[in-house]
Amino acid sequence: MTVRSNKEVYHLWVDAWNGDSRKVKDIAAEQCTIHQIRTDEESVTDKAGAEALKGIIDKAKVLFDRVSMTVDVGPIVEGEYVSARWTYSGNYLGGMPGAQAEVGKRVAFSGNDMLRIKEGMITDYWVTSDGIHLLEQLEIVS
Repeated sequence: MTVRSNKEVYHLWVDAWNGDSRKVKDIAAEQCTIHQIRTDEESVTDKAGAEALKGIIDKAKVLFDRVSMTVDVGPIVEGEYVSARWTYSGNYLGGMPGAQAEVGKRVAFSGNDMLRIKEGMITDYWVTSDGIHLLEQLEIVS
């Protein structure tokens, strides 16, 4: 079995955002830990593995269509760690509590990923994003 490079794994992660989230099962360790601050009061500490990562992608895609995740910087590889700066964009479909933005509005925001990858599988996932900028575009905050 050929183990993918860490850079290849990161590109497959981005592909899962841009296409089929089920692809995450091919790159996530069973006990992959998610380290994420949530604004929706949902806990990430009780979820692990490919299904948890897939859930993050699927939850975002419920609110947006014509989704595009582009890599702005990186991926930068240092041993078993990979980091990158990305931009996520999509057309708002409605459904976010408190949002006043029109359905169909194109929005974009940026963030940073850091992944620990061992033997071609994501074992840890950290993410930060400019959620305030997204909330401004959706007219939830000003």
